[in-house]
Amino acid sequence: MVKKKEEQRKGLLAVSLGISCKDTKKEFISPMEFCFQNAFPERKIYKAFSSDIIRARIKERQGLVLPNIGMAMEEMLREKVTHVIVQPTYIWRGIEYDKMRKEVEKYKGEFHELKLGSPLLSSFKDIQKVISILMKEYRNIPLEEGIVFVGHGSVLKKSNVYTAFDISLKEAGYRNAWMTVLKGEPSFYTMINKIKTLQIHKIHLIPLMISPGIHVFRDIEGGEGSLASLLTKKGFQVQCYKKGLGEYKGIREQFVSLAQGAERMERGE
Repeated sequence: MVKKKEEQRKGLLAVSLGISCKDTKKEFISPMEFCFQNAFPERKIYKAFSSDIIRARIKERQGLVLPNIGMAMEEMLREKVTHVIVQPTYIWRGIEYDKMRKEVEKYKGEFHELKLGSPLLSSFKDIQKVISILMKEYRNIPLEEGIVFVGHGSVLKKSNVYTAFDISLKEAGYRNAWMTVLKGEPSFYTMINKIKTLQIHKIHLIPLMISPGIHVFRDIEGGEGSLASLLTKKGFQVQCYKKGLGEYKGIREQFVSLAQGAERMERGE
């Protein structure tokens, strides 16, 4: 039991799926770590990559051994960290979040305090904040052109966060903006059927992914079968964007806000 304030050692563990693109790592991971360190100067920032597939790919291609959640937790124990915030840089409470939570809970009795932050889209209020950030970024797109956010999605029925995002766009007054996913709902064809009812000739495809990576190059703007090619065949002009959510300053600040919420829980507020 930690009794003296001077004996406390605080840490923040940022958990991401992992990034196989060096440029994306430069654009997202480093700025995110900087934001966390700026907001929590009294905490040492640790990081973990939860995707075994991506970690294996990085090791094979670059010879780097990236820490998984267990490795990062063990490192904090070795360094005698007493108060820990684990902040996932995930979009929603999906399969990866559940896996991460179970892994973190194994260490629940090892620290004086261990709190888990929420993913980016955990409530309608979170969704509204993210929509506000993104639509401010793309405010110069004309109303007669369509904005389509593209998420990875999931076949799980509980993944209605993307449907909620689509509904919230309309509730916020953005009639020229839609949400679609590569897996599940709202599907590409559901989205297209809605757009067909309007006089829209150009569509902007914007990833709603923390780090889009291969999904942009293969599934969104890629060749045959990509969303861009399907839209082009249907007569639309298409502009694709390669920017992941982690590259927006406002989104990084939102992750910091979520971690601060976990810290307030730590203090019992």
